[in-house]
Amino acid sequence: MKNTDRIISNVCANMRMENMILTSEDKTRLKRCLEGESSYEDEVCKLVDKYKCV
Repeated sequence: MKNTDRIISNVCANMRMENMILTSEDKTRLKRCLEGESSYEDEVCKLVDKYKCV
């Protein structure tokens, strides 16, 4: 198992313990950040724009 996959698996397990299930989109977002394809700040901004009430 690659380090990235192990980290995502650990995050999923921790979120599941809090009854917060990650979607495949969430996992893809995490993978992009961990592999340097996108920054955490960019991904947070995208989520804020997606869920922002205008």
